[in-house]
Amino acid sequence: SHSFGRHDVTGESTDVAGTYAVCDTAAEMFAWPTERIRKCSGKYKYEVIECLTDSCAFLPKQESNVADFAQNSNKEPRGTKGVRRKSSGAGHSHLRPGLLDMHVEADSDRWLTEQDEHARRERLRKEGIFAIPQGDVFSVAKILEIAGVSLDESRRGDGSIARDNGLLIEVDIVYSNMHPFASTFGDTHVTYYYDIRVKPVRQMKTEFIVMDKHQEPGFREIEERYGVMLSVRVMGTFGFFSSMYLLIMLTTALGLLAAAATVITDKFAMYCLNDDRYVNAMIDQTAEFNDNSNVQADKLT
Repeated sequence: SHSFGRHDVTGESTDVAGTYAVCDTAAEMFAWPTERIRKCSGKYKYEVIECLTDSCAFLPKQESNVADFAQNSNKEPRGTKGVRRKSSGAGHSHLRPGLLDMHVEADSDRWLTEQDEHARRERLRKEGIFAIPQGDVFSVAKILEIAGVSLDESRRGDGSIARDNGLLIEVDIVYSNMHPFASTFGDTHVTYYYDIRVKPVRQMKTEFIVMDKHQEPGFREIEERYGVMLSVRVMGTFGFFSSMYLLIMLTTALGLLAAAATVITDKFAMYCLNDDRYVNAMIDQTAEFNDNSNVQADKLT
């Protein structure tokens, strides 16, 4: 788990549903040399990290165990034994015991039975990424898959596999409370996502001196251990209302409007419409100050 804080916006990752960025062409990167910088040639998708249980803090309250409602109302919902959470769709209002049967029957396809819940948990464990009340869980295999690298398939330029050289994986946890258009109207809920990628390195290893009493005098044994190192950083951007920036934006907008009225409108009327009425209305035309013909006439007289 991890935390965030900036001014009055503070919290922990366990209170927020996280996502992770996945490149749709990550499978193509497995054959790339490990020294090559891996850049997504396709598009990124953001997958939601599902909660393995029904006790994660970010889950809505209405997703609590429906069996508790059934027990309190002394009614057994038909065909929904062991119902625990919704599989999809929008949130429901809080269930009342008197409306439990009608609600479950109306939305029976949106609730998971005990068997479906068991299958869902097995699927999350197999995928290797899920959330629990203590935080987000990633398997090493899932991290390597997202990064587009394999210990046995990815090789260096000399032909050695990544397992024999080690890897450095960078994990950026990016927080934000800014949402396009919606933040203008007060939507500042916090979100975060994981950006996982491979950092090109020659080797990633640790060395230990083996302390063995049976070693020959004058010699020592050094053990080299290659592996996967994770470098995790928490970063992001939070937005707050600022009266100073509001005044700057208003002043800039008024300046642009004035420029548009005096420059763009006038040029458009003079050169695009090409009508003398607009030109005469905007520009006062006078006689030439230095009219050579009038000067010659005065000399002759």
